[in-house]
Amino acid sequence: MWLCRWYQIMYTNCIVASKDYDDDETRTYPIELKQFMVYREDEPSRNFYYTEDIGDLCIFLGDSESFCVSASMYPGLTPNSIYYVHYSGVGRYSINSAKICHIGSSVALSGFHPADPPIA
Repeated sequence: MWLCRWYQIMYTNCIVASKDYDDDETRTYPIELKQFMVYREDEPSRNFYYTEDIGDLCIFLGDSESFCVSASMYPGLTPNSIYYVHYSGVGRYSINSAKICHIGSSVALSGFHPADPPIA
């Protein structure tokens, strides 16, 4: 089992003019993704220990779900990485180098709704 901590910075002093509201100013609070920390469970002791190596695995994180797969089974995936969906976009975090790579915009995903499963 893995535990991932997602670190973000919230800016509280940003003020943006907007025509969408009656008031002259709309306060926005953008969040900047900073890093992830990964912990591996030691099953006998049930304790978690920080790690910078998850081997061939890739962890996928979103607002409501997470899972991991073997990178060698899916061409194009980078081992020892976290792929995430954030309000600011989609990205990949390299665990060993602690680098964030922006992949795309979450706007492209906003209209995506998977088809309902077939009724048997």
